[in-house]
Amino acid sequence: DHAGDIFRIEAYGIYLGLVKASGILYNAIDNYYQLIKNVHDFCQATDIARGSAGCSGQTGNAEAYMKLYEGQKGSTLQVIHMDLPLQTERRLEVLGMLEGTRITVVNRKKRGAMIIKIRGTRFAVGENITEHIEVEEV
Repeated sequence: DHAGDIFRIEAYGIYLGLVKASGILYNAIDNYYQLIKNVHDFCQATDIARGSAGCSGQTGNAEAYMKLYEGQKGSTLQVIHMDLPLQTERRLEVLGMLEGTRITVVNRKKRGAMIIKIRGTRFAVGENITEHIEVEEV
């Protein structure tokens, strides 16, 4: 039954190769999002220092911004800033919620939880996240 043993060894080798490849891919994605974050942070710092639109194209109109949980059902909003733990922010970025992304409020609950649509996909987001995302109406 050496053929079965050889097959198991080859299958295990393929499995290890896939695990290694997925780890490399995860690291590449993580590095890509870190690069995006660094560029965004640089642009934000430049915008603040110059008091202008700079890289983002946004002006310093802070009074027009609101928290995501304040958005009304059916409204279209643009993400201005996310002040979340890094891991949560990265997960949202992977799902397509970046600063500048347009989102639609599909439904909302009284306490801040919402169902939002990002690029055609619906997501449920809790109050602990919606209170840390600044948006403006589009």
